[in-house]
Amino acid sequence: MLKEEFEAEIESGALEVLLGDSEIKITLNEKVSFPSGSARLQRNFKPVLAKVTKLLNSVEGRIVVAGHTDNVPIKTSAFPSNWELSAARAASVVHLMSQSGLEDTKRLEIRAFADTIPLRDNNSAENRALNRRVEIVIAGDDAGDPYADLRNPNEAN
Repeated sequence: MLKEEFEAEIESGALEVLLGDSEIKITLNEKVSFPSGSARLQRNFKPVLAKVTKLLNSVEGRIVVAGHTDNVPIKTSAFPSNWELSAARAASVVHLMSQSGLEDTKRLEIRAFADTIPLRDNNSAENRALNRRVEIVIAGDDAGDPYADLRNPNEAN
């Protein structure tokens, strides 16, 4: 049902939805959500995020918003490194969700990962584009850290 609700957004490449045992992961792809090197959400993406916010109001659990980048260094006055860019993008998403009527903001958590959890090797422009993303993870209250296994692969259960 969830994938059907976001069918148009998934087909357009605006987002991806993954359903796990104890979590839902919505991935916002950079190519439609943020201009390159920016943390300002593109205007045409705001209705998509408002729709995601409506979904978040209908489900329980912790909401982790995580920013990710590729491994190409950025060095601007606004973003001295990919750490600041990934944090600012996650914060922009949280800010707009709050403005769009997210009812319980105490459930929110922001994380910045820069280039530390890539989806693909950063060996091509296409792969780097896939690594530039913001993930919204809705985890059940009894679920552990959704990023624990990815950050500490040697400590995974």
